[in-house]
Amino acid sequence: MLGRADAGDTQHLDAQSYALTPTIGILRNGKAGVDTLNGTAKDDRLNGAGGNDKINGAGGNDNLTGGAGNDVLTGGAGFDRLDGGAGADRLDGGAGTDILAGGDGVDVILGGAGSDRIEGGAGADIVTGGAGADVFIFNGRTEGGDRITDFDQAAGDRLKLLSFGFLGFFEIAQGTEANPDDMGLYFNTRTKILSHDADGAGSVYERVVVAHLPGVDSITMEAILTF
Repeated sequence: MLGRADAGDTQHLDAQSYALTPTIGILRNGKAGVDTLNGTAKDDRLNGAGGNDKINGAGGNDNLTGGAGNDVLTGGAGFDRLDGGAGADRLDGGAGTDILAGGDGVDVILGGAGSDRIEGGAGADIVTGGAGADVFIFNGRTEGGDRITDFDQAAGDRLKLLSFGFLGFFEIAQGTEANPDDMGLYFNTRTKILSHDADGAGSVYERVVVAHLPGVDSITMEAILTF
């Protein structure tokens, strides 16, 4: 490993002497600080740990972890896995089919070209899937509120809603009501907000915002995945 594991390091990996593979050559920065980690054309594993880090995977199939802090993660070309961790992070998968997880905090996530799997996590994130058939994942009702800037059902984009309870029968109710009493999913065609209430007018569950889908005129159950 090049450099020290303390605050303020810039660590460059030499492709000839320190080539990383999926099983060896893990680069870690175990302490807080503003760090810059640059990968290679190989398959790199870069961990920012604490601090506001900048992590660039470059080429290869990389695994980038931001950890605590407001981090900037860039995957580059290849099949990359990006995990922002806690903080207001910016993730850019780049070209290729990537897996991106924002973690806690209000994140900005760019999938880039390719069919990506994107999980914003807690916080009202701003998410752009980019070209390709992307899957936007929500692990429960309290994770909602993300703004998906380019959702396109016809292009193959999907919303994966896990642990939501009842979603609806055969279609998503749609209209312009501010406080609908429909049970399951409801898409407001004026505000472009998809919301959910597991028991309709009941008192057990409150209606929550799942996602804001600007530019979407309508959405059907075909766009919803539950497993």
